[in-house]
Amino acid sequence: MSCMAAQGEISQVTDIVMPHMANHYGTLFGGTLVAMMDKAAYLAATRRTGLDCVTVHIDNINFSKPAKIGDVVIAEARVVGTGETSVKIAVSVKSERFGKSEMLIDKALFVFVAVDKNGRPTRIP
Repeated sequence: MSCMAAQGEISQVTDIVMPHMANHYGTLFGGTLVAMMDKAAYLAATRRTGLDCVTVHIDNINFSKPAKIGDVVIAEARVVGTGETSVKIAVSVKSERFGKSEMLIDKALFVFVAVDKNGRPTRIP
């Protein structure tokens, strides 16, 4: 799995669906996809805040289409709001089949809280 943080508040995680990541239907496990989305959101949150952040809420996960074995899956996260200690991030996931067409397969909103070295919420600079 590759993780790439772009300039500013956007991050991207890309992976290829392998057999060990799939269920008996040959499609990506939902939990694996959510973990990938969480990782992309974490990268966006930490780049925005410059601090360690933890997931506190995930809203409206919509598994609209399945990703199949062999598909390339791309999770892109973008900061859409900040609070005193929190960051709201929109994550969208596309799949690509053999380098051809992309299709939206999932999206969700994540909320992260910036934490200090003791794990307590801390103000975002």
